[in-house]
Amino acid sequence: MGSALSAATSSVNPAEMTAASKLARALIKDNAVMVFSKSYCPFCQHAKSALKENKIAFEAIELDQRKDGGAIQDALQTITGQRTVPNIFANGYHIGGCDDTLAALKSKEFQKKLNNTTKGPFAVETSSDVSKPSTSTEPAAASTDKAQL
Repeated sequence: MGSALSAATSSVNPAEMTAASKLARALIKDNAVMVFSKSYCPFCQHAKSALKENKIAFEAIELDQRKDGGAIQDALQTITGQRTVPNIFANGYHIGGCDDTLAALKSKEFQKKLNNTTKGPFAVETSSDVSKPSTSTEPAAASTDKAQL
């Protein structure tokens, strides 16, 4: 009998996992606020609404609308220990999910991390980040959404 964790993870080959990890790290590094989301998730919608209400611009990627979404989600679990969405980063700092984001916004910790002149550990280029993968070949439905202030 398999564990709940193994049942929840998708099976991706090592090349897909490497590409997904590089993409996730590049998105985190290149965006002040990065939200990994699923379009149908109410917690994702709530967290993104809270960011908008606080006039915080963010980049969102809807994992359910991408061919490589499962691989990205697996990579995020490896990178952060969190597989659930939303999975939110500010200035390279891992904030966490919806409840973590709401708490960080309320306590102003989110804004402190966002305005910190020192980038967080997830915004630092690692030796595995040899080149930034291109996302230009994704279909329009898989593109990222830019929240406007």
